[in-house]
Amino acid sequence: MLCDVQRALVALASPADGPADVDQVSYWRASPWSGGDAEARHARWIRRSAAAFDRPAGLVEVWCDTAPAAARAAAAADPSGYVTTQGLVLRVPDLLATLTTEAVVHHLDLVLELPDAPLPGPRAVRVATGTMDGLLDDAVRPARWDEHEFLLKAAGRLPLSERDRSELAEVASRFPLLG
Repeated sequence: MLCDVQRALVALASPADGPADVDQVSYWRASPWSGGDAEARHARWIRRSAAAFDRPAGLVEVWCDTAPAAARAAAAADPSGYVTTQGLVLRVPDLLATLTTEAVVHHLDLVLELPDAPLPGPRAVRVATGTMDGLLDDAVRPARWDEHEFLLKAAGRLPLSERDRSELAEVASRFPLLG
């Protein structure tokens, strides 16, 4: 989550000429961290970076300093502008949608086994589910899934059941939708 707010600050301070290479959906297919060895290296880097803090509160402290700065930068960004991140060019609203999707998924990660914890806000959840629906292309997710179950399954946090696989048919092989 700290990497996400740092990415937000860097991207919002990195204007680019348009047009965009990707949007809030296609970003996830083009991300340099998607799949294979790059994803594994990134995961190792994240673990090592977090382990550099002598206590979890230190990491939280840095996030608490950085996240409000990223939120202020997002609020001040030109919605008609373009930015660059990870070698890609995005419209500012699409960058913010990718960051919102990340934040919602990580929020759900944190509260998955805390039944009394607050869930992500409904507007943020709508952005994230819109992204996941976009990754499904024309396929339709099972109607019985609520938004949170859909996001957790789409992000690979919850496994697909046999019933899910049956209802999704060939689309099931595309899960998780996020790498």
